[in-house]
Amino acid sequence: MVSLITLLFGELNLRDISHAPSACPEDEPCKAVVTLRCECGRLQQPASCSASAFNAVSKGHGTAQLRCNHDCAVAKRNRNLAEALGIDAGKTTKFVVTWPEELTSAFRANSSFGLLVEKTFNECVRVAICTLIDRS
Repeated sequence: MVSLITLLFGELNLRDISHAPSACPEDEPCKAVVTLRCECGRLQQPASCSASAFNAVSKGHGTAQLRCNHDCAVAKRNRNLAEALGIDAGKTTKFVVTWPEELTSAFRANSSFGLLVEKTFNECVRVAICTLIDRS
């Protein structure tokens, strides 16, 4: 016996292209949850499959896709830069900062001043970064 899906869409195997191992129901929209992804695969979001014999082209069949956003573009740019500079993007390097004893003892002696300097420096960096972002 030939199924309704085979009659309507030929040898389309819905089990392989949606959410294996279960097949989409033929008579009503599928209620299974599938994961939509953007083109680069960085973003993902759960969504209802909604496929049926009358709606084979649906979210669960790879035609619906999230759009890449600004963060995807930044990640792609960073990958390209890392590749161009010969940096292994998967390898993380932990930087260890060793402060001179003279600086740490001065901070301990006057921690309120040290905290004010740190706060001011952080604010300057934040403003500089915001300015660079606004210009691009």
